[in-house]
Amino acid sequence: TSDNGRQQGQAGPDDVPPYTGHKWQSMEGGTRVPLIIRHPNTIKAGKSSDTMVAAIDLFPTLASACGVKIELPEGAQKLDGVDAWPMLTGLSPNPARTELLYWHGKGPATGIRVGDWKLRFNTTDEKQKPLDPPLPDGPELYNLKDDPLEAKNLAKQHPEKVSELF
Repeated sequence: TSDNGRQQGQAGPDDVPPYTGHKWQSMEGGTRVPLIIRHPNTIKAGKSSDTMVAAIDLFPTLASACGVKIELPEGAQKLDGVDAWPMLTGLSPNPARTELLYWHGKGPATGIRVGDWKLRFNTTDEKQKPLDPPLPDGPELYNLKDDPLEAKNLAKQHPEKVSELF
């Protein structure tokens, strides 16, 4: 895997990146990166998926792949990551992760994704650069299944979804 999306102004294999936004931003171009997993005889070669997985899921997933049961001491903070191994190996058809928060460094959250829906709510501190683009009309809502380029803001058409995610 890699660390977030393309830096602003960074050259890449395409003159126009496939997604909107860049590193440190909550748009898909700043967060969506490839993840390649190889496990002969367990994960079918050439399998591709758009399933949401986060870097914090690597520890519980790799522990599961190695047969290691994670036992936390009483009172310990629970793991934020989820075990994606059953989904990756075909033991479960369901995605391991169905929601994800977006944030800028140590700053406040700037968005949330639940299933196919993503809500961006610009709360980034002005001192932190680069910023998400301003949201002068309020939060932006996208259905990433239908609009992975985040081109059509659906917030006005689905105010109930905005309220649910905010």
